[in-house]
Amino acid sequence: MNLYFISQNVVSGYDTYSDAVVAALNEADAKNTHPDGRKEWDGKIEYYSGWSNANDVNVKLIGISIAHLPAGVICASFNAG
Repeated sequence: MNLYFISQNVVSGYDTYSDAVVAALNEADAKNTHPDGRKEWDGKIEYYSGWSNANDVNVKLIGISIAHLPAGVICASFNAG
């Protein structure tokens, strides 16, 4: 499992996510990971999702995880309002 830093600057302000560290098999999976950990997300902006379209997500490979780490959010930055 790879570790990725994901970020976006399209959706901002209160009650939004700016970035996260996620475990994913590849860059495409990382782009489609919502920082709140929701499983049913289609990669598009939703009302109150607090995150951008997957196409606007920046992804950077930052490392490789320990064995058996499940895919998902490690930590996320939420700008509460």
